Amino acid sequence: MSAPAENLLLRRREGAVEYLKLNRPRAGNSLSRAMISALHEALDELADDADVNVIVLEASGARVSALVTISPNSTRMTMPSFMPRCRWNAAQ
Repeated sequence: MSAPAENLLLRRREGAVEYLKLNRPRAGNSLSRAMISALHEALDELADDADVNVIVLEASGARVSALVTISPNSTRMTMPSFMPRCRWNAAQ
């Protein structure tokens, strides 16, 4: 069972930094369709926000697994469309 859509992506802001936290720890924070939609919505909103200079992507729990959720009904797997626009800097 997945988390309700409103809880899949947690957000907080500290000054000019917006934190987006993936919130599916039981699924290794893999991206479901609902989470991808929530990320798109948040990133589209933040793209027009002049008060945000940095977006930090975090994850709940101890791990992040494959970037997408693969179900038995999947016939193919594609990279989420927002990913080519992102510049990743993995922090430890």
